[in-house]
Amino acid sequence: METAIRLAMILAGTLLIAAAGCAGRDGGGYYTDERIANVRANVERYDWAAAQRDSQVRAAQPFVEMSDDELWALVPCQSLPRTIDVTLTKTPEGTVRKGCLNCGEDIFQHGNYPYEVDPLDRPWKIRCPSCNMLFPTNDFGAFYESAIDEHGCFDASKGDRSLLFNTEHPDPDDPLHTWGVDDGWGYTAEDGTEYRFIGYYTWQHWRMVRSAVGALTNAWMYTGEQVYAHKAGILLDRIADVYPDMDWAPYAQMGWFHSDGGSGRGKIEGKIWETGVIRGFAEAYDRVASGLADCPELLEFLARKDQQYDLPGDKGTLEALYRNIEDGILRTGAEAIMSGQIHGNEGMHQSAMASCAMAFDRDPEMTEWMDWIFAPDGGGIPGVIVGRIDRDGVGAEGSPSYSLGWAGNIGALADMLAEYEAYDRNDIYRDFPMFAKTFTAGSNLVVLGLATPNIGDCGSTGSMGKVSVNPDFIARGYRYLRDPEIAVAAYRANGNSGLGLQRSIFDEDPEAIGREIQAIGEAAESAETNGGFNRAGYGLMSLERGHGEAGTALWMMYGRSFGHGHHDRLNVGLYGYGLKLEPDLGYPEFATSWPKRNEWTDNTISHNTVIVDQSRQTANWGGHPVFFKTLPGLSAGEVRSENVYDACDTYARTIALVALNEAEAYAVDIFRVRGGSDHLLSFHATPGEPAVEGLDLVTQDGGTYAGPDVPFGARQSSDVPLGFSWLYEVQRDASPSAQWSLDYHVPDGYRGASAEDNIHLRWHNLTQVDEAALAWGDPPQNKSGNPRRLRYALLRRRGEEGLASTFVSLHEPWRGERLIRSVERIPCGQDAEGFDAVAIRVELADGAVDWICSARGDGVIDVPGGPSFSGRLAMIRIRDGAVERASLIAGTELALGEFRLSAPAAAWTGTVARMDRDMEEDGRIWVDAEIPTDDTLVGESIIIENDGQRNACYTIERVERDGDLTMLSLGDVSFVRDFVDRDDYSKGYVYNFEEGAAFSIPQHVVFEGGE
Repeated sequence: METAIRLAMILAGTLLIAAAGCAGRDGGGYYTDERIANVRANVERYDWAAAQRDSQVRAAQPFVEMSDDELWALVPCQSLPRTIDVTLTKTPEGTVRKGCLNCGEDIFQHGNYPYEVDPLDRPWKIRCPSCNMLFPTNDFGAFYESAIDEHGCFDASKGDRSLLFNTEHPDPDDPLHTWGVDDGWGYTAEDGTEYRFIGYYTWQHWRMVRSAVGALTNAWMYTGEQVYAHKAGILLDRIADVYPDMDWAPYAQMGWFHSDGGSGRGKIEGKIWETGVIRGFAEAYDRVASGLADCPELLEFLARKDQQYDLPGDKGTLEALYRNIEDGILRTGAEAIMSGQIHGNEGMHQSAMASCAMAFDRDPEMTEWMDWIFAPDGGGIPGVIVGRIDRDGVGAEGSPSYSLGWAGNIGALADMLAEYEAYDRNDIYRDFPMFAKTFTAGSNLVVLGLATPNIGDCGSTGSMGKVSVNPDFIARGYRYLRDPEIAVAAYRANGNSGLGLQRSIFDEDPEAIGREIQAIGEAAESAETNGGFNRAGYGLMSLERGHGEAGTALWMMYGRSFGHGHHDRLNVGLYGYGLKLEPDLGYPEFATSWPKRNEWTDNTISHNTVIVDQSRQTANWGGHPVFFKTLPGLSAGEVRSENVYDACDTYARTIALVALNEAEAYAVDIFRVRGGSDHLLSFHATPGEPAVEGLDLVTQDGGTYAGPDVPFGARQSSDVPLGFSWLYEVQRDASPSAQWSLDYHVPDGYRGASAEDNIHLRWHNLTQVDEAALAWGDPPQNKSGNPRRLRYALLRRRGEEGLASTFVSLHEPWRGERLIRSVERIPCGQDAEGFDAVAIRVELADGAVDWICSARGDGVIDVPGGPSFSGRLAMIRIRDGAVERASLIAGTELALGEFRLSAPAAAWTGTVARMDRDMEEDGRIWVDAEIPTDDTLVGESIIIENDGQRNACYTIERVERDGDLTMLSLGDVSFVRDFVDRDDYSKGYVYNFEEGAAFSIPQHVVFEGGE
């Protein structure tokens, strides 16, 4: 009784002190009183806003219904282990992973994080979705409660170990008595495999805690009801108690996995995902800070907890509550960000720091933390934007899933800075105008308006989807920049509507932005395009005919091979009939060091490109376009990339898409390689065994493509070429003919297609090689919809050092009936560079005949029975004995019979005399050549010589004569490539090219019947 009286007196005293000594906060830093007032007003005005409120109230309800003690006990301490996989482990021998303890590898078909966790309805259990078994088999909840120490934290050594038994086999003599039992540190099976059931559960349990904090603080913001602030305060205060001690490193040191990028650093989660953890906590406090001032029962409860347990700091006053949260969460988080313990992809840790600064909302901390975001030795945002986001607005990673994410992460930071009036020393939208490109970058990488190619760690095999083409995200750019082009992009991404875009519940007029976008979009010109695009900043070329599911396209990747990219420079893929007919493998089983990822999925050999000397490509920024053209009935391009193989002086691919009708086309593919002594072209298309014509295949007796004695999977010796042992069930033709074909028939179930659709991809090989082989290769098997396996064609040439190869193929998509009658390559000797000149005769089903010709050197090539030409690429179509259409690219002559097509030069050339050197809009150069100033060159590519670190290929938008020089506007680009020193911005910029550089604008001439 005396103890209760003393506690009551203490509580009364502290509450009086709180009332007298600490005023509540007046709103938050980002979530100001004005913004919260707009929220509550809009809830009364709009049904959609009321629906948002109701959603958050529902999400918060389970936590409101908990007692304060139950809610406080939801927050675990550092001592409760956590991990993102039950068995995945780093060992000295490599990374290992086992399946479910009960059903084995069947679980892998359910994705990267397959076990189901429901902390509210099924606490302390995880469920295998394959066999439905629950783990661990013991009542861990009872053991957990028995192991709570004097600090309110779990300590397995203090728990009642008599509770550690399989509840379905309670008899100690039962062989299954301890099977599947976990004391928090895992269960070790008889074969030595460690199963971390509770570790996996705890990872998800923490996510529930984070959701609870978010829902409760949102419910308070929407409603103003103090019960939500009271409950949120309990969680935030308890999180602040434990957060300073949270550290992922001890678990990483045991070989466990989390999102740490291999660093072993982090706090509750690995350092990458932890950016979202701290940002969520900071924003939750920012929302609810002013609501905590009127919660006397909360302060009383926290004071009682301080009497019950040995907790850090003081409890029971508003001042102590604010101080604990601000020090334990915000200050701890900011310090962890600055030390690198919290560090994500670009924009993630910087945005997290901004959230901490805004929630803290007073100096000196706020300004110091904000300044860190931009400091060279801090968040380095200027260096990121100037040096690591390309001129297409794409971040410096190969995979669109990651590189396009930079826009969202850094854009969120830019938005916060634009909204937060207390800090204006740095402003991304104001200071870096090139950042505007990030909002339309995702839209600009979509092929046929249909899907983003699965480049690098992106998507799944054959999946159709658009990356970072969220209309509201694009509209966000318009909100802050008021750029009409961004408004149009948002309008089109939203199905030609501005309705609902940037409808912010925090605005006084939430519909204003949507109305503006609607008006701008309606006034814009049609978006109909045909021909394709070349995004030279990122490194993606797409040749297109038609649009959407009715269109045909061939794309070529020549950009980054690092940052979740693959070693797949000059990889190609084909779209047709709404499908990816030549699908990239996409995201690996695990984006970590993993044999199948390292040796196969990420490796050159699993992609549609050429392997030199049995080794994978090296990683660097990108290749260099030679030309890109969209002409009537023909789109074509060429890219070189010798920088991926030191042995090569030539590594270049020429691609062309030839129209058959308004939507259908066939593709011509010419890959020239010189250097090394072993060239291997790898090709694959849709699932299923293709029909083979022209090969005499012999089945290899066991083994893999690495040899009959080499087993499948991870190579055992460096003598085995990397990736070769992942190709199995091999068939070889040791003396193949020069021309043969594979016909892939799209099978039932491939991304929604059926065999009855009768869709095919016929791949015509037109190259004499030393050996041709077919083998199966497996896509990642834990991605929904991925095919079981794909049939690869492997074309190999061997010779002396300095071997020159010209791989030629024709890709023919067709449905129902073929539109091509025959394909034949006509030998026509070598060009001046020593490569095989290429001439292909294609007879169409309607009787027309196409000739496609290619060479790299100067001089005229005479094709027996066909045209003569001098140029990079030529195409001529003959119908009823007359030339119907002809194109000549980067050449001077194309002739057939009486027909002549000529140009005075292959390219316009000259020197850059002057250039814009700022980062403002409209990047201009002045050249010393007199070139056409009409619309002739608008839309054409100019290629400027530089140091080769990145390409300097730009699109011409305007040409004007300016005195003795000609001015070319290359659009809304900056020629700044980086800082001279990212650690010292004052040293100035590095430019992508310099004054005095030579330039080339490849010419073309076109003939259409009747001209």
